[in-house]
Amino acid sequence: MLVFFILLLILAAVFGVISVGVTAVLLPILLLILAIGLIFSLINLLWHGIVIILIVVAALAIYDWLKKR
Repeated sequence: MLVFFILLLILAAVFGVISVGVTAVLLPILLLILAIGLIFSLINLLWHGIVIILIVVAALAIYDWLKKR
């Protein structure tokens, strides 16, 4: 039983090392994907902010034009 336990312990250690290695390899790729996603998200927020400002300016211009008539 002790031999079986030691074998399982060694197997778990091997899989742990493999898991850490895979994580270390994938981490830069995952961080790059995260950075690209954040950049696109910021561009999206900026674009929608500009569009909302333009809509408000157009609405104010139409309101002012209608008030002057």
